[in-house]
Amino acid sequence: MLRAGRPETLKSVAVEAAPTRFRRGFLDTGPWPFVAAAGPLASRLQSFTKKPARRRKTDAVHMPAAGATDPTIAMHSILTDRPATAEPALPHLADFVRDQAGVWQAPHARPFGYSDGDATEERIYRTVADAADTGVYSQELVSRINDWPSEYHFSPRRANLIRLLGLDAGHRVLELGCGCGAITKALAETGCRVDAIEGSPRRARVAAARVRGHDRASVYHSNFQDVALEPRYDLVTLIGVLEYSPVYLDAEDPFVACLRIAMSALKPSGTLLVAIENKLGLKYFAGISEDHFNRPYYGIEGRYGRKEITTHGRAGLECKLRTAGFGGVSFYFPFPDYKLPEVVIAEHALGRHDFRADDLLQGMEHRDYTGPGKAHFNLDMALQSLHEEGLLGTLSNSFLVLATREGPSALVDPSLLAQKYTDTRRPGLNGVTSFIADAHGVDVRKQPIGTVQATLDGVAHEFTHERYRPGRSLLALLHRAASCKRMDEFRAWLARWSATLDAAAGKDGMLPGEWIDAVPSNLILDADGHCTCIDREWRLPEPIPASLPLYRGLLLL
Repeated sequence: MLRAGRPETLKSVAVEAAPTRFRRGFLDTGPWPFVAAAGPLASRLQSFTKKPARRRKTDAVHMPAAGATDPTIAMHSILTDRPATAEPALPHLADFVRDQAGVWQAPHARPFGYSDGDATEERIYRTVADAADTGVYSQELVSRINDWPSEYHFSPRRANLIRLLGLDAGHRVLELGCGCGAITKALAETGCRVDAIEGSPRRARVAAARVRGHDRASVYHSNFQDVALEPRYDLVTLIGVLEYSPVYLDAEDPFVACLRIAMSALKPSGTLLVAIENKLGLKYFAGISEDHFNRPYYGIEGRYGRKEITTHGRAGLECKLRTAGFGGVSFYFPFPDYKLPEVVIAEHALGRHDFRADDLLQGMEHRDYTGPGKAHFNLDMALQSLHEEGLLGTLSNSFLVLATREGPSALVDPSLLAQKYTDTRRPGLNGVTSFIADAHGVDVRKQPIGTVQATLDGVAHEFTHERYRPGRSLLALLHRAASCKRMDEFRAWLARWSATLDAAAGKDGMLPGEWIDAVPSNLILDADGHCTCIDREWRLPEPIPASLPLYRGLLLL
């Protein structure tokens, strides 16, 4: 996770960034702080080579350790590999006391060394506390985005991560490591019951301010490993949290320990959501900095230390989940990443020959959140190659995983192939496009985000429902031709576009008003060379010149 902050072991300072990019870079203020083990070199080497202790088959997270008198003590023993008798009883959430800021405080809380910096977090808090509207699409909060920390905490795009889930008022959710409450607010707006735990007292205060007015959302201040969680939740989330396990959990395998803590809070049929960077993500191969250390290739080269923030590849992450006891593991791939997702693709969609998932990804910005790094090759073209070779998921920049004890998650439609989010318009015009597999191919359904309705003078807007057209996006074909400097090919695609518009026009050269959106991203070229216009979301009441969508599309290229 990059919550725009770092543990105390990482030395960094904020650097001013270009205001139009809303980025914040980080420069190293000293030598990179590899964590050294205590003791002589021999003991350090031994700690890396000794075999892990074998567990008894009965040492599962739902069973007390032998001889323990308090199940919460036994739970903590199993999760942290410490003797059961050495740990005090952990408090339940019901033991917390609410303070004047609306945060539920633990009877005893340990220090938590994670921060964006005093000035930044105070600014974030004051912005949220003073805002009349703290919603996901609050224009007050969006207008205050001027760097990466504020973008991470205020961008409406954060909420896209949970849109594939069918959450409603009947569900109960536990958010572990809620930060400043961006996802907490999105969860609360679904109507579900939300308990959010945050180790930083200042961030917990911001999160509580963000969800004020939601009677069914509560923010608790504590390290979540210090709480006796109860198996009452339909969904538990670890969003940008699992990678910090080596820093904050004292366990033989801190990742498995963290996952077992999360599992202990799930109902038998509950779902764990994990969102985390892929250390082998395509943008990292392209030279963009590893998110937590501001160094290119840090994760790809496996430079993580034993007590450092650590991300995994797809196989490594699934191994941790299955070792923790999750029998049902489903991977989804958010693009460009889980922090600001514009598209989410299900792994089972990637093997279909009638669905070009990579066409949904064209034109995205794969950003370096921690520095000024830029990709050393064309990522759009590389994504096309990865799709064709079956590697799009393996080399995605982030993972979104839904894990259960067994079977698929009940919170997501198993026929969902992908979702694409339109989230930069005014409220009432934003929407989710879902691609749903059925017996006849793929259905494409658009639905609005939120309940606000908007109207535009002189333009009709509707959320369409149509069949998916197999083929290639004309936008992808134009971009590839331009990138390869194949000007004859580029002109040929432009001519095909122009001919499609002319064929649909009347003798007077006028098109129906619904063709205003016949731009390359909405034109599909099938195997027979036929060009079809899709996604006619906008309609003008009067006919338009055939040249109008052509000019409009050229401006969008």
